Amino acid sequence: MAFTASAFSVGAQTRTSAPARTTVAPASSSTSALNLLPASDVVVSINLKRLLNEALPKVFADNPAKLADINSQIDKIKTQTGIDVRSFEDVAVGLRYQNTSPQVRTTGMVMIAHGTFDAGALLAAGRVAAQGKYREEKYNGSTIYVFDLPGQVDALSGKLSVKFKEIAVASLGSNALVLGEPASVRTALDANRTPARAVNAVAQLATRAPDALIGFGANVPPSLTAKADFGNPEITKIIASVRQAYGAVNTTANGFGLLAVARTETPDEAKALSDTLTALKQFGGMVIPQLPQETRQIAQDTLDSLKITASGNETALNVEISQQNVSTLMRDRKK
Repeated sequence: MAFTASAFSVGAQTRTSAPARTTVAPASSSTSALNLLPASDVVVSINLKRLLNEALPKVFADNPAKLADINSQIDKIKTQTGIDVRSFEDVAVGLRYQNTSPQVRTTGMVMIAHGTFDAGALLAAGRVAAQGKYREEKYNGSTIYVFDLPGQVDALSGKLSVKFKEIAVASLGSNALVLGEPASVRTALDANRTPARAVNAVAQLATRAPDALIGFGANVPPSLTAKADFGNPEITKIIASVRQAYGAVNTTANGFGLLAVARTETPDEAKALSDTLTALKQFGGMVIPQLPQETRQIAQDTLDSLKITASGNETALNVEISQQNVSTLMRDRKK
C-alpha cells in the first residue's frame, strides 16, 4: 500500500501513447491477490483482513490504548484521503529472477492489492493527490499511471536487490490494483489478459497452509547460496542443497505459529538438514541461560515448542509463540 501514502504525492510530466485493443480479464470478488500475480520466483501473500481483525487484537491484547491508536490512524487515513484501509482484503508480492547464473539478478517487484474497494476511485484519488504530476501510459487496452518517487527506494537489498525510482499503478478489474515498476506492471497485465492462465507453481507453495495470515514460497537457485558462509562448512553445504522454500505465519489457539519448510534435491539431504537443525536446537538450549532475564523464558518456551521433521525431500520447522509471551514482548517494547 505504499502508493497510497507516498507515490501519489510525487511529481512527473503527463505523457500518453497510442491506445491498444485487448483488455484485461476482470478479477471476480472471490479472486485472491495471489492468483493475480504473474509467474514469480519469490511470492509473499498477506491476508490483510485477518491481520487487522484477528492478529492485531491478539498482539495488543495487553495494550488496548495502542490498538485504539492504530484504529484511529486507519480512520484518519480514510477521512483525509477517502481510502479505507479495511477495504483491502489481501495483498500479494511477487519477484522474478532475471537470471540465475552465475549470479541471481531480479527483474523487479510487483504487488497486487485486492479487496472490496473501487479500483477506479482509488486511482482517481491518487491522481488528485499527485496534483497532475504523473504520466499516463496506454498498454494493450489498460491505463497505467506512473509516479516518480522523490528518491530511490530500496525495496530489497543484498543478492535480491530491488530499487524503485518510479512506481506504476493500474487496475485489474474493479476491485484489484497492480503496483510496481512499469515493466513489472505490464507483465502482470499480460498475465491476466485471459481468464484461463497457467498455474503459478511458487504461488501454490505459498498456499500450502490454508487461510494463513502470511504465506510465502520461493525458488532457491544454486547461485543464491553459492558464496554464502554460515560459519560452518558442513552447515553451509547442507543449506546449499535447498532448492525451494515455503511456509506461513498463522494464529493458533495459544498465540501465533510459524511454519517453514525447505525442499532439497534428495531425501538424504532433507534428513541431513533435519539432523543439523536438531543439533543446533540442542546448542540453543545451552545458550539460553546466558540471555537476559526478561527474554530467557520466552526463548526457552519458543525453543521447547520447536518441532523439526523430515519427510521425503522436505524438512519442516514448526514453532509457536504463546499469547502470554507475545504480550510480554510488546510490554518490553514500551520500556
